[in-house]
Amino acid sequence: MRLAVVAVAVFVAAGVAAAASGPTTIPSAFARSATPADRLPATFAQRAGSRPFDSRRIATYTDGKRRLWSVYVFKQIIRNRLNICVATLRGSGGGGGCSPSSEFFAPGRWVVAGEGRLMAGVAADNVATLRLIGSHGSVHTVKLTRDHGFIYDCNAYNGCSCLIARVQAFDSAGRLISDQDWLGSSCRRP
Repeated sequence: MRLAVVAVAVFVAAGVAAAASGPTTIPSAFARSATPADRLPATFAQRAGSRPFDSRRIATYTDGKRRLWSVYVFKQIIRNRLNICVATLRGSGGGGGCSPSSEFFAPGRWVVAGEGRLMAGVAADNVATLRLIGSHGSVHTVKLTRDHGFIYDCNAYNGCSCLIARVQAFDSAGRLISDQDWLGSSCRRP
C-alpha cells in the first residue's frame, strides 16, 4: 500500500512539473474523449497513407454557399514514428500535413496551419489570441475554438494564397510569443 502512494505522488509531481514547463507538443484536443463527429471521413482516411487513428474535429466553418469545412487533427505512424497531422477538409477532399509528435508545436512555432481557399489550423494551449497580418498590413483577429482550432476565410477570389504575410500568437497576458513569416517566396514582389 505504501509503495502505491509513493508512485502516485511521483506521478502527480511529474505532471505538475510538466505543466509548469510549458505547453505540450501535441494539440490538447487529444486530452478529451473522442465523439462520433471526430471521426475522419472514410474516403479521406483511405487516401491518407498509413492508417490515421485517434482523430479529433477541432473547427468547422460554413461559407456563404453552404459548403462545410472542417479541421481535423489525427495521429499516424510514419516510418515507425508517431506523427501528429492536421487536415482541412470539405466533404471527402482537402489537404494537410504531418510532423513528428515531438516537433508538432515548438517555441516560436505555436501555430500549425495551412492556406488555400481558407487559412486553417491549430494553435498550442499557450496561445490566447491569434492575429493574421495581411500582405497590405491589415490585422485580423481569429477566434480559436475550445480545441484551439481555427478557420479564417479571406473572402478573396483566390482564397488566402499570398494574402497572409504574418501569423502572430499572443499569450493570455497579451505578450507576443510567436511571429511567423507566412508569405511564401513565390508571393513576394521583386
